[in-house]
Amino acid sequence: CEVSEAATKEREVEAGLDAQVEDWASGALKFEDSPATGVAAISISSFEEVQALLDSHLVRTQALRRSPFAGFFRARMDNWERFLTEAQSAVHQWQKVQAVWLDLLPIMAE
Repeated sequence: CEVSEAATKEREVEAGLDAQVEDWASGALKFEDSPATGVAAISISSFEEVQALLDSHLVRTQALRRSPFAGFFRARMDNWERFLTEAQSAVHQWQKVQAVWLDLLPIMAE
């Protein structure tokens, strides 16, 4: 009975990771034309959605890591958390670059 309970708890950890991966499989950034320039750029709402998903998944992954049944999935969780952290960094950088680019675009177009 203990083995069955442990296996069920391990499956819950795995299902939690699988659900997060599935969330990203269907995601896409949305582009909108900038009112000032008419050039397509990633929408603010899209950045906010991605950031909210990243934040949520980082918290969920850290909660899964604390489970006593997470040991078997430690390497997978390490890789997943690294992906989320790197994606979060990339989104922040992209947002900064896009803001500067949109500010400079009118000057460059002259």
